[in-house]
Amino acid sequence: MRFDTLAQHGGYDPKEHRGHRSEPIYVGVAPVQPDSETARRVFVGEEEGIIYPRFGTENSRMVEKRLALLEGGEAAETFATGLAAINCMLFALTKPKDIVVVQERIYGGTTQSLKVFFSDRRVIFVKDMNDLDELSQKTKGLRPKFVFTEILSNPTLDVLDVKKLAEFSRRNKAKLVVDSTFATPVLSRPLEFGADIVIHSTTKFINIENMGGIVIGQKSDVQMVHEAAKFYGATCSQYDLKETLKGIRFLPIKVRRQSETALEIARFLSRHRAIKQVYYPGLPNSRNYYLAKKYLPDGCGGMLAFETHGTGKDTKNFIDTLALISNVVNLGSTWSNVTYPQETTHSILDPETRLSSGITETFVRFSTGLEDADDLLEDLDQALRKISN
Repeated sequence: MRFDTLAQHGGYDPKEHRGHRSEPIYVGVAPVQPDSETARRVFVGEEEGIIYPRFGTENSRMVEKRLALLEGGEAAETFATGLAAINCMLFALTKPKDIVVVQERIYGGTTQSLKVFFSDRRVIFVKDMNDLDELSQKTKGLRPKFVFTEILSNPTLDVLDVKKLAEFSRRNKAKLVVDSTFATPVLSRPLEFGADIVIHSTTKFINIENMGGIVIGQKSDVQMVHEAAKFYGATCSQYDLKETLKGIRFLPIKVRRQSETALEIARFLSRHRAIKQVYYPGLPNSRNYYLAKKYLPDGCGGMLAFETHGTGKDTKNFIDTLALISNVVNLGSTWSNVTYPQETTHSILDPETRLSSGITETFVRFSTGLEDADDLLEDLDQALRKISN
C-alpha cells in the first residue's frame, strides 16, 4: 500500500476486531487469561497477547503498527509523551558513562532532561551537527554510543544532513536517533537515509490535541525499549491512542496544507519591515534550503520562526496584539499559534545555553494551522504594524 492508504488502513484489520470499521477503544486494565500457562507465556513475552497496559494494549499496537509502516520501521513503542519516549529510549539503550552526542539547537525540554536525568552519561553538545569537522573534533579519541538530533530543529528550523550523520555514526559504531516531530513521516522518513531510530512527540502534528510519544526503529532496539517501558510507567491512555489513530488518518492532507501556508507566511514575513530575520528552510535564501530540497522535497512543514526588530518588549506587544493567532505553548494543531520561547519552552535553560540555541528576546516560533492564508497574513500585518510605527 502507498503512504496515504497506509495512513487510513495500516496495521488494522476489521476482521480482527469484530468487524468494526473504525478502530474501537479498548477500555479496562487486565483481561482474563484463558489458563495459567498462557498467562505466564504472555507475561514473559514468549507469546503475543494482552496482559497489562504497561506491557501493551490493543490500541497501542494499532498505533505502533501504523506509524512503523509510515516511517518504514520494523517496530515501535508508544508512550504518554514525547519526552517520555526520549527518556525511556535513552535509559534502555545507554548506560552510565556512555557518550551521547547531541545537537545543541533542539527543544529546550530535551536539553534540560539530558542535563538533569542523564548526568551520569557523558553528554556532548555540538553547535552545528552538519559541520563534520566540529563533530569529529568534539568526539576525537572518544567512542560515542548515541548521536541525537532533530531533522528540523525546534525552534530554529535547521535541517540536519541525516545521511552524513548516519555515515559518521556507523564509523563510530554509534546509533543515530532522529526526532522527526516537526517533519512527520508525511515530509521526511529519516530511517530511509540511515537513521537507526525515529522519535515523535505525537502530541504535536500527529495527534493535535492529545498527549503521546513514539519510538520507531529496528526490532532489536525497540524490543529493548519495550522491556524498559514495562517498568518506566509512561503508558499512553487508550483514549489518547484512539485520537492518535484519528489524527494519522488526516495527517497527509493536514501537513501538506500547513506546509503550503507556512511558505506563504515565510515569504510575507521576509519582506516585512518589522521583521529582522525569518527561519524557514523553504525560502531560497535560507542556509538550509539545499538540505531541505534533499530531505524535505514535498514541503518544509508547518513550523517557522522569526525575529522582530526592536526589543523583547516590542516582540511581546506584537504577540499580545494578535487577534486570530493564539499564544499557545504547543504546536501542530489545526489552528495557528505563536510561542515566545525566551520565557516558555526554553526558559528552563541558562542564558548562555539559550542564546547558543538561537533564542533571543525578539524570537518568535510560529505554528501554522488550517486557516485561510490571507486571514493569517492580515492578522500578522496588523500586529507588526503596531510595533513598527
